[in-house]
Amino acid sequence: MLISTTARHCDLDPEVRLFAQQRLEKLQRFARDIQEARLIVSTEKYRHTAEITLRPNPQTPPRAPR
Repeated sequence: MLISTTARHCDLDPEVRLFAQQRLEKLQRFARDIQEARLIVSTEKYRHTAEITLRPNPQTPPRAPR
């Protein structure tokens, strides 16, 4: 899985970036068809937000709900 991190209007410490990557890698336990994960961390005044976008593998057919 390819993981890309972006920081907007702030700096990410290497420890925080590594922690986020380790946590995102754990998602493969639940969804094995994840091809790419994008993490965008932004700061506005006192508010910090994190946005995660997951992109599945296009060759994997969707699963039917149970």
